[in-house]
Amino acid sequence: MLKYEKEVINMNTDFPWDSQMLAHFLLNSEGAVQDALKAAVMQKLSDSQKRELELIFNGQKLPSFCSDIVFKKILDPEEHAERLNWLLREIAKDTTKEVDSGYSNEGTMQSYYGKKVIFDVPVTLVDNRLANLEMQVSAQDFIFERAEIYSSNFLVMQYSVRKGVKKKTRTYSNTAGVLLIILMKNSPKIFDDFKTDHYIHRFNRRVSDSGIEYETLNKTVYVQLDKCFKQFKKGIDSENNYELQLFLSMLYNQDNAKVKALAQYNTRMSEVYQEVSNFSKTKEVQAMLLAEQFINADLDALKSYERKEGAYNEKREAAKEMLSDGVSVNKIHKYLKLPIETITELQKEFNQENSDKDDDFKEEDDITDEHPLLDSFGDMDELKRIQEEMEQEKQQQKENAASTTNSGKVDKGTKLPKMNIKSNHKF
Repeated sequence: MLKYEKEVINMNTDFPWDSQMLAHFLLNSEGAVQDALKAAVMQKLSDSQKRELELIFNGQKLPSFCSDIVFKKILDPEEHAERLNWLLREIAKDTTKEVDSGYSNEGTMQSYYGKKVIFDVPVTLVDNRLANLEMQVSAQDFIFERAEIYSSNFLVMQYSVRKGVKKKTRTYSNTAGVLLIILMKNSPKIFDDFKTDHYIHRFNRRVSDSGIEYETLNKTVYVQLDKCFKQFKKGIDSENNYELQLFLSMLYNQDNAKVKALAQYNTRMSEVYQEVSNFSKTKEVQAMLLAEQFINADLDALKSYERKEGAYNEKREAAKEMLSDGVSVNKIHKYLKLPIETITELQKEFNQENSDKDDDFKEEDDITDEHPLLDSFGDMDELKRIQEEMEQEKQQQKENAASTTNSGKVDKGTKLPKMNIKSNHKF
């Protein structure tokens, strides 16, 4: 048995699995080892995930068209160039888009320790531009930042000279642009909050605050699949493109009865349904789907933990605020549902923090306010002695001034006291 197969069977979630690696082991193992691998993977899945896979493997249900393996299969540039051509043109509203061939799905790395960018469906176009179609299932609040990094990386790849091409032929002015299309199954909050009927958002130009604008080399299009599907169910389409809306709705929910009924009268979409039905019955694709569910189960568990941890930390902060306002431990327990032990521990921390602050304030009142010269003289007794000598000098000066006023001159025999300041402080 391979050591990597042991990692799966032992449920080692720290091992950096990806779906292709895991699918490879599932396909190439045999007998008891293969059974153990499948059992280990299935053990990690929820009951609903297990039921869904069983229905798919039995041919009773189609896998999600948004899943990584299916999405890349139905839009493969080598097998389905015409289908991909049509989709790129309709989404980008650019009839010049024409797929030439597939392209590397790995971005450039600036250092050994750099993070690698992996593209979903990257292609070269006939006019030498590069295009990439991305499927994003979960809502990401950082979708704009991610898109900037993806498109920038793609643009660097475009500027780089390919094999067989002389470096001097590539210049800034003749570098062809890149197109990034992001299909979002679940829209981030920024899109949901923006008031518009459109579900396709095209970014083609940049505009300065002074009014200067220019056409960018990297163009990005965001597509809200969930919003598109909602409009489809209501019988409206803000983009006025019936076939595109049907195709995007099919990507969002291939099991919807209305989508399936209308798709059978559309050649392009009926072919997609038939293709997915056929290849989802193969052992290779089933292994990939099983591996993908295994990876997703890990991600779901991590997200669930982060959500719970975040909510717990928020409750702790709220409890601290309530304690500072004098709310009792029992009331905090009642409203926040935090354990009494946790709240009591927070109260001890709160009391200790306030006690430390009171001590600090007391020291500042005793030292800093009454003795502003303490910063220059470190010894308290030395400071008091110096202050006393200064007071004596002032008093002597007053007496001398009075003597001068009475006699009109200063007695030459009068000796003024000398200051005898001793300090370890160096100026």
